[in-house]
Amino acid sequence: EAEREAVKFGMGSASLKGDRGSQEDRAVSLRLSQAERLAAVFDGHYGEGCAEYCRANFHLRLQDTAHWLAFNDRDAIKAAFVETHQRFKELNDKTGSTATVALISCRRMHVASVGNSRAVRASPVSASPPHPALHSATPPRACLSNRHAY
Repeated sequence: EAEREAVKFGMGSASLKGDRGSQEDRAVSLRLSQAERLAAVFDGHYGEGCAEYCRANFHLRLQDTAHWLAFNDRDAIKAAFVETHQRFKELNDKTGSTATVALISCRRMHVASVGNSRAVRASPVSASPPHPALHSATPPRACLSNRHAY
C-alpha cells in the first residue's frame, strides 16, 4: 500500500546492498494527512536496528510534537529527530543511522538530514544541488499534482 501511494505522487526509491551481508537501509513514504506526505530514507550503520526503528517510529514522533499541532513543520521535524534519537538510545541498541526526510504539502517542501545523507530535488529536465539540513523549498507547482521526484 505504501509503495502504491508513493508512486501515485511521483515518489520512489531504490536501494543497493553493496558488499554487506544484508540491506541495512530503510525507506518510507507515508500520507500523514489529506494534504501532507512524508518521504524518508534511513541509512543504517552497523546493522539495521536503528534504521528500522526510525522507519517505524519517526512519523509517530513527528505527529506527537506540539510544533506539528501548531503547523510549525520546521520545528516539528527538529523535535521529531531529537525525540526519535532519545527513545532509540533507551533500547541500548549499538546500531546507527543517518536520516533524510522530506515533508511535502501543497505549498511547501521541508527537507532535513542528520548525518552525511543528502536529498536532491529533481524533475525530468533538471536537478537541484543537495539541500542543506533543514532547508525549505517551494516546488514550482502544487506538489501533490505534479510528477516531480523528491
